[in-house]
This record gives sequence, structure tokens and C-alpha cells, in this order.
Amino acid sequence: MTRKELLNSPEYWQTIAENQCYRENIDYTLQLVDKKQMMDKIVKWIDENAFEYVKTETVGIMENYKRFESERMIADLIKAMEE
Repeated sequence: MTRKELLNSPEYWQTIAENQCYRENIDYTLQLVDKKQMMDKIVKWIDENAFEYVKTETVGIMENYKRFESERMIADLIKAMEE
């Protein structure tokens, strides 16, 4: 493993954080997540759930008006990522 690979690995930073907490007598519950794993999880969630947030309505003379509920989707996405 090269130095660059080591410094970019979540395991390395997890160990650094755990050692720092141990030295400072801090009770810790810490998990570092690999960026690629998190992005894969986000993309999968959006792929499976995005259509639930597109609503078709009639607004005035506009039929089949599509409205996207982005605020609700973002809140639900954050909640799903915290689980």
C-alpha cells in the first residue's frame, strides 16, 4: 500500500480518531464511511425512490403539470442515510 493510499483509507483515519479519543479519555462511537460506498448507497436510494416525489397535477390551464417535491425527498434521503 502506498502512502497516498494509506492516507486516503477510512481505516487509517478511524484508527487516528480512536487513538485520539483514547488519549483524551473520550467515550467514542465513531464510524468513517468510504465515500464510494456512501455514493453508491445514495444513488441506489434515489433510483428506487425518486418517482415517489414526482406528482402530476392540473394547474389552471396546464394539464399533467409535473411537480417535484425536492424538500421532502432530501429530508427522506437524509433520514435513510442515517440508518
